[in-house]
Order: sequence, then structure tokens, then C-alpha cells
Amino acid sequence: MPFQRIDRDAPQFDPSSMVLKIDDEEIGEWISVQFGDDTDIALADAGGTPFVVGSGPGKYKPSGGSISMYMNYYSGWIANLYQQALALGADRVSAVGHTMTVSFAEWNMPVRTHRIDFCRFKGANPGAQDGTGSALTRVEVPFTFHRIKWNGNVQM
Repeated sequence: MPFQRIDRDAPQFDPSSMVLKIDDEEIGEWISVQFGDDTDIALADAGGTPFVVGSGPGKYKPSGGSISMYMNYYSGWIANLYQQALALGADRVSAVGHTMTVSFAEWNMPVRTHRIDFCRFKGANPGAQDGTGSALTRVEVPFTFHRIKWNGNVQM
């Protein structure tokens, strides 16, 4: 599974099935979430020949992702993450890892849940204005992670 984008406004998803949780706490005001990963397949040759004679599992490569939300929700949410980090003895939000779960269903399909392990939020990139007030500014919150468990258990 190289890349997944789940947008609350996308017509292929059932809005009632879309749930984003961080450390089992539901995030209510998100707009979209995107994430992905990939793997290298290590090829092996025999001695000094140029011919491939086998392969190995290679290296797992998480590509990172982001959550999009409005500034008015982001401000309180990131302050809460900061307080959690301080309680754990860290001096910044990005020092603490979180578990993210994303659940969604396409119309008339079963719900799928992806688990993203050890998310670390890197900051925020303000986007274009969606209105006249700064509370309606869209914010992209990038994150890194260690591993995705696609549909709860499949690992690439």
C-alpha cells in the first residue's frame, strides 16, 4: 500500500464511518489525513556476475503523512499534545510518539482501520484562507511514523 488519502469531503467515503483517533482519543475536526509507506526489495547477484539470482526483504520506508484541520481546532489540539509531552518529561510535542488509527468505509463496503505506529508531529504549515477569519485557515500538520499496519494487521 504505497499511499492513502482520506478526505471527509470525498464522495466515495461514507462520512458516518470516518474516525481519526490519536492514542484512542477521537479527533473531531479533521478535514483529511494522508500517509504512505513503501519497501525496497533487495536483489542479490551471484559473486561478481551482473545477473540477479535472488532477492531479500529489503528496507521498509515510511513516507510520512499529514493531517489537515482548521486553525481554531488545531490551536487547542496542539496545546493539549504539548501538555501531554510536558507530563512525560519532554520539552516539545515532536519528542513524543503517538499511535494513530484511521477508520473509514467506502459506500456499501466494510469499515477498514489502519494503525500508524509512533507518529511524531513535526509542526504546522498554514494553508490558504478558507474565509475572512484566521480561525478558518486550513493547517497541514505533517508527521513521521515508524510503521503502518494496513487494515489493522497487514505489514508491507
